Amino acid sequence: MYAFVVGRPARGPLRFCVSAADAYQFHRAHVKNDLEPYICLFEECEGPQELYNHREEWLKHMREHTLRWRCKSKSHSIVFPSQDLYQRHLEKVHNPAFTDMQLDSLSERNVGVIGPMFELCPLCGFEETQGGLEDHIVDHLRFLALKSLPPYYGEDGEGSGSERGSLSTSKPPSRSTIKGDLEMHLKPIFNDVSEQLNS
Repeated sequence: MYAFVVGRPARGPLRFCVSAADAYQFHRAHVKNDLEPYICLFEECEGPQELYNHREEWLKHMREHTLRWRCKSKSHSIVFPSQDLYQRHLEKVHNPAFTDMQLDSLSERNVGVIGPMFELCPLCGFEETQGGLEDHIVDHLRFLALKSLPPYYGEDGEGSGSERGSLSTSKPPSRSTIKGDLEMHLKPIFNDVSEQLNS
């Protein structure tokens, strides 16, 4: 735990003096790391409730859904959606005496990616954007995670203690945690993606 004192030295056992800009950057990183905004977007995921707080670990999980294992036997060419199914096939059809090490080796040799993770954004239907589709999806997930936070009661008095306890307030407190958030004024569009593609 750090004690932040902006513009003057901190006192006490936890001394940590930072500028206002540094405090803002630290707070942004803190919120970003605590959000766990990333979830699996594949319907057939075995752990759909799993949350990821880092983009890299989420992408690693998402890319696992694009892996396929191909049996390259001359008598047939079969593609398997999981390593477990592929290894069971090898044991049952080709050689029940394969060791675990041999099965793992064959699995590593015969795994491949079936294509891009998504052709379109699963949340809005847009095709690949300038920054890349993965970055586009990451922005959606972060935005949704920030919007799910409880109201922010800033130092400007909005949502102050007396207002929070009062039933007579005419305006509900803002749920935005970012002042001047451009996307906060956008209304979500929930059209069917197939309708957009056909038009």
